[in-house]
Amino acid sequence: MIYTRTVICTTHSQFIWQSLLKFLGFDRALLGDWESEMQWCASKLEVRLKFSTLDAKVEDTDHNRQLVAKWNINAVFQRHQEIRCSWKGPDEDFVQLNSDGSLNNDSGGFGAILRDRCGDAISAVAGSSRPSSVIHHELQGVEAGLKLASSYGFRKICVGSDSQTVVSYFNITKAKPPWQEKHLWRRIQRLVHQFDTFKVEHVYRDTNRAADHLASLRPSCEFLEIIPSSFSEDLKKIIFEDKCNFVYFR
Repeated sequence: MIYTRTVICTTHSQFIWQSLLKFLGFDRALLGDWESEMQWCASKLEVRLKFSTLDAKVEDTDHNRQLVAKWNINAVFQRHQEIRCSWKGPDEDFVQLNSDGSLNNDSGGFGAILRDRCGDAISAVAGSSRPSSVIHHELQGVEAGLKLASSYGFRKICVGSDSQTVVSYFNITKAKPPWQEKHLWRRIQRLVHQFDTFKVEHVYRDTNRAADHLASLRPSCEFLEIIPSSFSEDLKKIIFEDKCNFVYFR
């Protein structure tokens, strides 16, 4: 009789404990013994207490509100602000240079495209090298684009890159590339001095699709110029949409 009562009490306690866990958002099987359950509970409670001291900014959704309430997080709910963006042409007398880099296990790719104020393509370049780092290949894209622009004799260049890190190297005095990139950075600086006016701006990735496409080509050389008549249909479509101020939503 005593044994039966013990089993019933234990089973009832397990039911209450598992129901409480589900209420708190933990839908799992119980561990082997109560000591293990208490250790698990202590670790989760510590995490929850840490969360409760944070002032988090989260998107205002029903799911996030439920999660914040369950974990007792101090949160500020923010509505998603939709951003509209489109390709931006250069100022008068400038040529727009959009560049990009890519990386996979086998190789690194980079590319750049030159366009006039109307959005018409002048020329493009693509290249590949041994895989290094995303920043390295992003900088290679800038270097290849500057070489191309210099070969055409352009004097005023606006570079558009979707890498905020790369943009910071040019626009923030204290921001410097990693030491591994010092030789590449010096080559870029020498190219920059060939232009009368040079500036670098950050662009959204959505509006940098042409350069992204070129970076994905990865030809078997470090510098392959591609003239507009040789552009693929996909690249022509991207350039046409950019020229028509196609709007992207973020």
